[in-house]
Amino acid sequence: MENACTESRIRTRRPGLPAGLARAHGQLELLAECDAVDLGWALEMADLLRDAREETPPRVNFDPHDLAWIFQSIWQSARLLSRTRNSPSLVRRNIDEMHAYLDGLWSSESFSSHQLHTSP
Repeated sequence: MENACTESRIRTRRPGLPAGLARAHGQLELLAECDAVDLGWALEMADLLRDAREETPPRVNFDPHDLAWIFQSIWQSARLLSRTRNSPSLVRRNIDEMHAYLDGLWSSESFSSHQLHTSP
């Protein structure tokens, strides 16, 4: 039986983006709720990204497996920093950035129009 940190959840579909991308966004949201993720998270994320890419080709080519591992690495780093800096919002901000990046792979809108978070 899967636990809350390994099962996918559906996120609201954004206009103009592939429907399958909503599941990948749901997978990112799991990172906000978990203290730890395992190999299964990255493998499932890679499958979801591959499915979304097959459904609608992105405007930027990427390797789903590599991107899933990059996302997991960002989360692990943010989690560690949030604990050492006593800044729990750091994890949320990084997840929001991952959502924006993921949308940008399919969106016709330029990445540069996205307002990045700045460190305090």
